[in-house]
Amino acid sequence: MNNHQVSSRALHHLLSQSTLYNIQSSKPSSRLSKIGFDVGYKSTILLSNTQSLPYPPQNSLDVLKFLCSKVWLLLFGKQIDNLRTNHSGTYVIIDNNPLAYSGIIPINESSPHTNTFLEFHIGIIEGVLQCLGVEIIDVTVNNNNEVGDDDYALEDKISFTIKISE
Repeated sequence: MNNHQVSSRALHHLLSQSTLYNIQSSKPSSRLSKIGFDVGYKSTILLSNTQSLPYPPQNSLDVLKFLCSKVWLLLFGKQIDNLRTNHSGTYVIIDNNPLAYSGIIPINESSPHTNTFLEFHIGIIEGVLQCLGVEIIDVTVNNNNEVGDDDYALEDKISFTIKISE
């Protein structure tokens, strides 16, 4: 067993236990979002010290590319599958096979805890963006596979819509 498999299993266990604990507490999504924010912010600091990231980044697209490749790879062992933009401050990142979610909480519209669990990931995104100086308007999650493209009709796909101030 290599180190990556051990850390991936540890992450899955940590996320599942944190999620279950926070779901039972008051304001679970708020707590998970704050934890995710700290993870995203601190991961960005760690990666910006070890990776070649120009600071300040040239533009918001560079920041989103950094999030989709470096940060997601560090935290979840894989890069985001797709990054889309309308070049007017709206970005959609798509994870077609979300390893970090599999086996922890089922991802489907009928699960009452799916969106609560995904607040952690929204927090990660917000932490990365804020750490790199991007002004966030809104980050939302879409787990019902309606991103406007028939090519992404997978049941376990997750997309995050990010609106920023350009």
